[in-house]
Amino acid sequence: MLIMEKMTHLTANEAAVLLDVSAQTVKRWIQEKKFEGYKYRNRWYVDTQDSKFQDFLALAPNTQNHHTEHDQHNQHVDHVDTPPSNSQSQVDKSTEPETLADQLQLLEKQLAKKDAQLDKRDTHIDELLKQQDQAQQLSAMQQKTIDRLTEQNQQLSQQNERQQLQIEDMSRNRSILARIREVFIPSNT
Repeated sequence: MLIMEKMTHLTANEAAVLLDVSAQTVKRWIQEKKFEGYKYRNRWYVDTQDSKFQDFLALAPNTQNHHTEHDQHNQHVDHVDTPPSNSQSQVDKSTEPETLADQLQLLEKQLAKKDAQLDKRDTHIDELLKQQDQAQQLSAMQQKTIDRLTEQNQQLSQQNERQQLQIEDMSRNRSILARIREVFIPSNT
């Protein structure tokens, strides 16, 4: 466990060598919270002080051999590949919340903007539904008016027909009376 005293973080590749699994497996285990780790600048790191990681490490075959290999490998690792030192980590952690806060603030603004758009659309939809309801009511009223006028037209038409028949009957009656007068009453000429 000499290595664990020197480093508190290992890359996923280094942890994979120690645990005798693939780096993808280590990344998946971090994501599944089987032990603590994080992603920093597109690299995955394992917290070697995490008790769950220590348990995995204890179960790994040939752990001692891997430690010595890892120690030799650590001496040749480029500084870019290593996680930040404690002082760098504190600086990054102090700026990281600002970045997260900025991202959170940006997301909240975007969410508020989307909410406003949704509210505007909801209002517009409500207005359209009201207009549609009014149009349906107006259409129903127009249909009732059309039905009423059609009925009145039919009544007037029937009344007109009756009056025409009465007029025809009256003109026939006069002509018959006129004929009767002519037959029974001599003309004055």
